[in-house]
Amino acid sequence: MRISTWLGAVLAVALLAATAPRSWAANDNEEDDKGGTTASSVDARKKYAEGNEKFARGDYDGAIEAFKAAIALEPKLPGPYRNLALAYRALNRCADALPNYEKYLEIKPESRYTERVRREIDLCRAKLGQTPSPTRPSQSGGNSGYHPAEAQSYLHVAANLIGGEATDEASVRIDGLVRGSTPITIPITSGKHRIHLERLGFENADTSVDVAPGQRQEVELTMNKLGEEPKPVVTAPVEEEKKPGPKGAYRKYGWVLVGVAGGLAGMGLGFGIAESKLHADAVTADHLTTSRDDINKKRDTGSNYAAGAYVGLAAGGAALAAGIILFIIDPSRSETHEKQKYVLTPTVGAGSAGVAAAGSF
Repeated sequence: MRISTWLGAVLAVALLAATAPRSWAANDNEEDDKGGTTASSVDARKKYAEGNEKFARGDYDGAIEAFKAAIALEPKLPGPYRNLALAYRALNRCADALPNYEKYLEIKPESRYTERVRREIDLCRAKLGQTPSPTRPSQSGGNSGYHPAEAQSYLHVAANLIGGEATDEASVRIDGLVRGSTPITIPITSGKHRIHLERLGFENADTSVDVAPGQRQEVELTMNKLGEEPKPVVTAPVEEEKKPGPKGAYRKYGWVLVGVAGGLAGMGLGFGIAESKLHADAVTADHLTTSRDDINKKRDTGSNYAAGAYVGLAAGGAALAAGIILFIIDPSRSETHEKQKYVLTPTVGAGSAGVAAAGSF
């Protein structure tokens, strides 16, 4: 007896699970039950899903193209007709939306969307100046739900931005769909709707409204500006004060001239030594073994070396004199810089000249 009771309970639970209403996603899939499982039907469902994504982003033109492609691939699929009509309706194109609404009801006369689709048909007919759809009997007897057109409802959404903004533009989502920017006034079906506002740098705002038939609902949401993080203050590095160096720059040129004078003096000295050697060779030459021409060549070459020695010594002396003059007129001669540990200063007296060395410690 207990076993039979347990089996009966299991069967009852299974029966309830099989007949229970499916989830929201499953109910959405009920829109597809007219299609088969062919390759074209699978492609049609992909286009249908693509259209739904574009519709949710507010890309109504893109959604229209995707829904049309789904219908071309699988004409018996009811969902694309209804959503195609909704996309046309979002663009205020009732003349294009109306036949697609009617095609949806032709394919799927009874669904959870039936009442809303019929209301949309009546609204479009009223907007186009047509007579409302007549009532018709349902399969169970009685009237199916076609009813006279109700007055058009409108929703006006505005944003009050707190934070010194010159404009109140904010992105508007109604029932999850992007509908534009504030301030915006759009036709809408009566009933409850969710409104969401967002703008970069401001708090999001949400609310719900219940719009009655023929009502113009005014909604203004306040959005506070988000606090800005303090920006780090970047300070320029303080440059160390540069201490002035020696005033003049003559000293280095003086040392250059002293170096040049030394080089020229060395050259003159070398020529002088060579000339002395040639002269000595010419004087001590053995006339029996050395021809007169060779002796004369040594004397001529020695004369040239002597001229070179005189020129080198004279130029060196001039360079040395110029260097001494630069040292004398150098304006920094009397200064001692902190990096200048030793200063060599030439001195010139009445009967002598020299260089004095001074050190700073």
